[in-house]
Amino acid sequence: MISTTAAPKPETSLAHISATDALAGFRSLELSPVEVLEAQIQRIEEHNGDRETGINAFTETLFDSARAQARVAADEYVRLARDGGGAPALLGLTVAT
Repeated sequence: MISTTAAPKPETSLAHISATDALAGFRSLELSPVEVLEAQIQRIEEHNGDRETGINAFTETLFDSARAQARVAADEYVRLARDGGGAPALLGLTVAT
């Protein structure tokens, strides 16, 4: 059955940004992969392992590695903006494994 109720309004924080919007922001240098990652880390730290809600989505986090990779991606977008060329399709997007 298809719901006739309106979908909830999406969050506007960087932790909830769509991949399409993030990539557009990265390419225009209006947004950094580091900014998005930090917002996501903050959200994870606020909610993961919460005994009250029972959310425990991440049993292992690799934040230091993710931060290093986000910095590399941010530097690559700056280089591409300066020198031209296209970025790999998903450069700078966070992936949970």
